[in-house]
Amino acid sequence: EVLTALYATEIDKQIDMGRYKTAAKVPAPLTPEDLNSDSASTSAAADAVLKPPTARDGYQPTDVWSKQECSAELISCIVQAHQMYTSPDDGETVSPTFDKDDDMAMRFVTAAANLRQYVFKIDPIQSLYSAKGIAGNIIPAIATTNAIVAGLQVLQAFHILKVQMEAEQDGGGGDEKEKKEAEGRYKSCCRLQYCLRNPTRKGYLLQPTLLPDPNPGCFVCRSATVTVTLDTSSWK
Repeated sequence: EVLTALYATEIDKQIDMGRYKTAAKVPAPLTPEDLNSDSASTSAAADAVLKPPTARDGYQPTDVWSKQECSAELISCIVQAHQMYTSPDDGETVSPTFDKDDDMAMRFVTAAANLRQYVFKIDPIQSLYSAKGIAGNIIPAIATTNAIVAGLQVLQAFHILKVQMEAEQDGGGGDEKEKKEAEGRYKSCCRLQYCLRNPTRKGYLLQPTLLPDPNPGCFVCRSATVTVTLDTSSWK
């Protein structure tokens, strides 16, 4: 029922709402036959489908799973996680974070992602081996992106500190005229930095632009505060 709700009912609901009417490929909700072994012609075939592919004889990590195999693998991971959670004395516990070296986590992600690919007609379907390679590249990519953005933020913070130090050295006070002059200096030295996917004709990957004027209707730009008092003894 959970898989049907995720890969059939919810997709039908989104299609009825017209969410994918402009999509190049309209998603195809999975049928009950896609998610179980009812379509198997023999009991032996049904048993094979019900058994997760990673538990079968002759299994290879490079094998690409069918819809029914993904469903069986996903259910197997959920059952295994439930058993590990309810029986912590066995020495195995469910990891609170994702780890590409966690076999159950990778089997779960591969099966769930492949079912999603079948729904949205995304090719190619990934094997467990390929999915593990992709997952291994995601973490370094996120870490690298975060480092670049954090570095740009620190550089802009240096500009703000420089303006503040220059204002103090000039003996600036707190009147409205000097505040406006300080805002003008902030705008002249700080930049919005856009990280480009492809370099410009000059080979730049960062594109700086001037800061926009403060929006008088913006709560942050106006530096406004609102004090809210809540009586916790009477509020329910």
